[in-house]
Amino acid sequence: MSWDTLLYWLTHQQEGSWITFRRAVTELASFEHLDVDISDLCRNLRFQLSEASHIDFFINGSQRWKVRPPILAGLLNSPDTAVLCGGRTPKLLSQMCDVAATLNCQIISDTTSQKIAEIRVKGTEAGIRQIAAIIGIPFVPQQAKCLSQDLNPILKQLEIADEATPLAGWSAQSFDWQSRKWVDGVLQHTVCEYSYYNQYLCQFTRVS
Repeated sequence: MSWDTLLYWLTHQQEGSWITFRRAVTELASFEHLDVDISDLCRNLRFQLSEASHIDFFINGSQRWKVRPPILAGLLNSPDTAVLCGGRTPKLLSQMCDVAATLNCQIISDTTSQKIAEIRVKGTEAGIRQIAAIIGIPFVPQQAKCLSQDLNPILKQLEIADEATPLAGWSAQSFDWQSRKWVDGVLQHTVCEYSYYNQYLCQFTRVS
């Protein structure tokens, strides 16, 4: 089965607890007579919904989820294509299909069993922008590039990180950013792994 019905229901609810999410998944699986491990199924669906930017889970360390607002997210290397992210309903999809037909744009639904369908709009950037405006949702060209601007690069974080004191008597390896490999010894402004082997006990590893 396609799990789009779950996304429609979550969009209607807007937010809730992990228990309500699990209960909805269990009910849909039972309705379809699916013989599956519910915990594994919930985990798989959570990853799908989160990675596709539909739902935020475990907000601020809580057991709650919340639907993200719908947007048309432009792809970095395909300016003529956008992906529908966030919450969605059958009515929104119907409106989008009707508008796309008048603007010579194509709606592509990638539907696979046990998956949330990926909805793409293909056409000119101007056409996609018009669709978004008419159905009342944002269009963000090159969404990935916009999101990456908020990231703090690892090398920048290392520059301001507190320096740890090397452990005496422990063997050390450091990650060399130029070679992208672990090398023996302690380097500055990088991650170090310390190992200590006691023949009477066992090997210990500590990362700092």
